[in-house]
Amino acid sequence: MSNRRELKATPRRPLAIVLSRLPFADRPLVLRAFEADLVCVLERKCRRLDAEQRLAGGIPSEIPRDMLGDREPAAFVWFNFCRWRVLRLVERLRRQPLGVQACRDVVKWQRRVCAAREGIALANKGLVIVRAQAIRRGPIPYDDWLGIGYVALMRAVDRFDVSTGYKFSSYACAAINRELLRARQIAQRSGQWEPASLDEARSEYEVLDRPEPAEVREVKDALVRNTADLTGREFRVLRFRYGLDGRRVHTLAEAGHLVGVSKELVRQIQLRALDKLRAVLDPALASDDPVRRPA
Repeated sequence: MSNRRELKATPRRPLAIVLSRLPFADRPLVLRAFEADLVCVLERKCRRLDAEQRLAGGIPSEIPRDMLGDREPAAFVWFNFCRWRVLRLVERLRRQPLGVQACRDVVKWQRRVCAAREGIALANKGLVIVRAQAIRRGPIPYDDWLGIGYVALMRAVDRFDVSTGYKFSSYACAAINRELLRARQIAQRSGQWEPASLDEARSEYEVLDRPEPAEVREVKDALVRNTADLTGREFRVLRFRYGLDGRRVHTLAEAGHLVGVSKELVRQIQLRALDKLRAVLDPALASDDPVRRPA
């Protein structure tokens, strides 16, 4: 019997008056729960409301960025348990009026889903970097190779069934390789690459390519002295995107809203500013060699 459980999206939306009583950042989580297909891959024995404490105790409160090791199966069970709770809530709420407290319950479990997915993906993001470096060639920019790989990684996280006994790294590597090779074949046939299809995926998965602390310190120092001769707009974009001056790391869309431009223009400004900084921080890197940047 399959462990996969799926609930198709419903056209029903929470009332505007209910959403208005939620924090602005929580509203997309509620809307996503009702407007997207919901899936979990969980053994039936774990689909119990009283399993929360037992399952949550098997994983660290904050999943580290290195490999999860022997805690990986527990992390996947917890991830899918959280998805099952969201699915079950939405299924029940389709049959009764939506209130503020019900929406808050959805938000609570949606946040846990996002945190677990992000933790598992961050712990395995090295798989994308390794495979992208091994396969990349042709007209596709390195950043887009990473974007394709991250999309494949997140899909693998969503689809993996830990009860099979296989390691996630083996499952994810196969998925990443398949997507990278498919992209390379398309680019080789057409002789060009159009990354527009990645825009939505980048927006959702850009958290996977956050700058490392050491990189942030170097960028911050260069920004304070502005030795790279950045424009005011370039300075602001990097400040928002790298979480400098005590700020949190902003997504492309958020940075675009704060700067007053589209998220695609934010990405272009960011890449241009980072090229200037690379020339200052390490002249040897001021070439076409790929560097790790936030997506």
